This record gives sequence, structure tokens and C-alpha cells, in this order.
Amino acid sequence: MAKQIEEYNFIQGGPKLKYDWGQWLDGNIWELKRPDDFQGSSQNFRAAAQSHSRRRGFKVRTNVVNDDTVVIQAYDLMLEEQKDD
Repeated sequence: MAKQIEEYNFIQGGPKLKYDWGQWLDGNIWELKRPDDFQGSSQNFRAAAQSHSRRRGFKVRTNVVNDDTVVIQAYDLMLEEQKDD
């Protein structure tokens, strides 16, 4: 029979992310270079940054400087709109 318990220490599971999105989507401006920071094309990395920021409830500004450099900054759309008022 099922029983309710007060607490339990869950083991952190799931796949390990390839990139440190938690750091890179912290609102600061990050210049990321291939191959040190990301693999593959800069366009694919840019798309991945947009996808990961959306999952976290943010938007992300991106600029592909060249095929080896991408600049990103995550931001909260609601906060941006409030600044404009």
C-alpha cells in the first residue's frame, strides 16, 4: 500500500547538458568561441541558445560575429517591456 512520507533526497538524474546554459543564460552578455565553448556551426549553436532560453521562460539576443564566435544575452521580455514604459 502506498504511504506518504515527510521527505526524501532524490538523486539528480537525467541527461547532462552539453553546454552550461545555466551560466550563459544568466542575463550577462557572453562571447562564445568555437571550439572552446561550442561545437558545430554557429547557426546551430544560435538555434540551441534560443531553444534553451525559451524553455527557461526567457528570450535571447544573439549575434553571429563570424563562424567561430557567437554573442548571446538572455533577457526577460516582460522586464524589457516595463523598461520602455
